[in-house]
Amino acid sequence: MRFYALGQVPRGVNCDEAMSAYQAFTLLRSGTDLNGYCNPVYFVAWGGGQSILQSWLMVPCIRAFGLTEFAIRLPQAVIGTLCLPVFFLLLRRIFDKPTAWIGYALLAISPWHIMMSRWALDCNFAAAFLLFGLFFFLLGLERHPGFFLLSAVFYGLSLYSYATVWVVLPILLILQFVCLIWTKKIRIRAYTLGFAGILLLAALPLVLFIAVNQGWIPEIRSAVLSIPHMPEYRSSVFTTEGLFNLQSFYRLFQLLVTQSDGYLYNSFPQFGLFYLFSLPFIVYGVLCSIKSVFSALRNRMFSAEALIHSQLLAGLSVCLLIDIVNINRSNFLYLPLIAFLALGLRQLLYLRKKTVFQAVAIAYAASFLAFAGYYFGDGRKELADHYRPGTREALVFANEQSDDTIVCRTESGYVKVLYYLAIPVEDYRSIAVFPDTSNKIPTTFGKFQFENPGEAQLQGDVYVLQDEDAQAYLDAGYTVEIFDRMAVAYLPDETGE
Repeated sequence: MRFYALGQVPRGVNCDEAMSAYQAFTLLRSGTDLNGYCNPVYFVAWGGGQSILQSWLMVPCIRAFGLTEFAIRLPQAVIGTLCLPVFFLLLRRIFDKPTAWIGYALLAISPWHIMMSRWALDCNFAAAFLLFGLFFFLLGLERHPGFFLLSAVFYGLSLYSYATVWVVLPILLILQFVCLIWTKKIRIRAYTLGFAGILLLAALPLVLFIAVNQGWIPEIRSAVLSIPHMPEYRSSVFTTEGLFNLQSFYRLFQLLVTQSDGYLYNSFPQFGLFYLFSLPFIVYGVLCSIKSVFSALRNRMFSAEALIHSQLLAGLSVCLLIDIVNINRSNFLYLPLIAFLALGLRQLLYLRKKTVFQAVAIAYAASFLAFAGYYFGDGRKELADHYRPGTREALVFANEQSDDTIVCRTESGYVKVLYYLAIPVEDYRSIAVFPDTSNKIPTTFGKFQFENPGEAQLQGDVYVLQDEDAQAYLDAGYTVEIFDRMAVAYLPDETGE
């Protein structure tokens, strides 16, 4: 489910995928990013920034397989698949083996995790690297403190997967260490100091990044590390107003109950994140776990379940700080919720409800088969609005059709041109024209001109556009070639050819 037809489903690429992939391509070819920074701690991208971890993981894949959809999605598929055994091992240590197997099966068939593992969105790595960090943290507590160093590495890498982790991780670690200090489970020793040292070293470039973009220190450019100044620094994404705003609670509640945020690339509403009938079992699992953890902590006994609660509480807190919460921005919530879902289902067996458990298992199996059939069937067509298959063919055709101006009227058209035509970054930087010095989105480069989809004015000879906009060009006398969900409209030459 995570590797089958990876380069074909979804068809086409999302603009975020294209940007991450082109950044990886330029790092591989020139050693710098799109905007000329060497080893940036954060990409400028469109001006608001983009995390770097995914692009660096793409680099070896692009080297091996070229700038293709399979290559750029391969890191997500590999990391998503590795989550399965790590999740199993984590649940086995925290709960028991039956709960671990149930959790493994639920994660394997989760629509959220399958869809997340099949497209290259930078923030989708956050859930995985927080999982790996938590797993090795628990091993450090229960087997050998040397595992704390591995935990710190993965927690540190998670900071470069998505900006929301910059807030989630400190809250998570504070909750974890408060629990450990309360239960006298941890002592200050070389490995715990090493854990702190690795995390501080990993976080330092991002602290400098915040300082640069708050205007406290100037931008840093060097051959070793670059810390760019963002034209659109998005610190306003986080706001404490959400903590006192009932609307924020309602949005988060609605997201968790419906398991949908309205974006089909995150979830199909008829299936949800982990199937719609899962909610009662999640609530039951959470309540059972809270009772167990509270009983242990009251007696100052360590409970590994408290570590999962720490991540869930940290994630929920941050979701209330985000101006508009959606599935992408809250993806660190869902592995803890699947863990509690597994625990809730395991309780059915504890309560000798074997027949009920079997019925629920059949319901999950049937739902999974329905989801798989839909995702690789009709769901591909629904996702086409977001990924725009046919863009590569349309751009190649338009590029061959005209040596004059080609007007692209599609979302983030310049990123798609860079990605699909593999434009050398040196050429892009030398000819791109920007509306002003602070804007990182070009209006033209070379013969390509970029406008918003649905623009009505028709003055050029060749247009690359979305297929639903083609009729206006036909009515105006243009010849239109359709390429899946894209089209090229052009005027015939004087001979009518």
